[in-house]
Amino acid sequence: MSLWTPLDSFGRPNLLPGISAYTDKITKEEESSLILSFEEHGKQKCQCCGASITKKMRRNLYVASRWWNACPMCFYTENLDLIPDNNKGRLMYMPAFSQARLNAMLRCFWAVTYFYSTEPENMVLREMNSTVTQEINNLTSINEKSAQVHFSLADPEILSSMLYLVPKEDYEKRHKLLTGIRWYPKKALFSDEIDYWARNDHSSLFPKETNGNISKFMSKYMDSNFAVRNMDD
Repeated sequence: MSLWTPLDSFGRPNLLPGISAYTDKITKEEESSLILSFEEHGKQKCQCCGASITKKMRRNLYVASRWWNACPMCFYTENLDLIPDNNKGRLMYMPAFSQARLNAMLRCFWAVTYFYSTEPENMVLREMNSTVTQEINNLTSINEKSAQVHFSLADPEILSSMLYLVPKEDYEKRHKLLTGIRWYPKKALFSDEIDYWARNDHSSLFPKETNGNISKFMSKYMDSNFAVRNMDD
């Protein structure tokens, strides 16, 4: 297994489950600079995972010793304690997936279910939705059990409480404890964002363009050589 580094090969942060307690408050100058960089581009994206975001969706995220324009998924990964109580999600042991990759894959899956909800009579979407639902169930069942085996827990709230007890110098080394552990969010937490992500980042999944090629869809998003989409658009 390769050594963990704060940044990936694209220069973007390797996200870890974390809490807000050790994040310094952003200064007005830092936030102004961050917003300026966000508004300079015609198509605003999360700097951590590549998801399209609006100004309302944008979050200030401090990770890897700097501030980033982040989507809610990436923001909550590093701030588990700020997630609403009824939508904490689960922890999964998924060493083959970076958090950014997992976030991108889930948005893709959710986009399929979103498109199906808009056209439930569409047979192609129905088949795609059935395939995606099965894949999600398999993914969560296997990897949640793995988290309990490798990490002894799968509850983000318990992890948050544990991290609050850790001194800052040890907290900053938590990658040693959390190797392979990913936050698996609840879809309901992003009910206001899924429509936007589906139509802006995953419109190619609509049957008019995919022609119902489910095997192509699955290979693209489940392949071991998966790369996060929309990072450099």
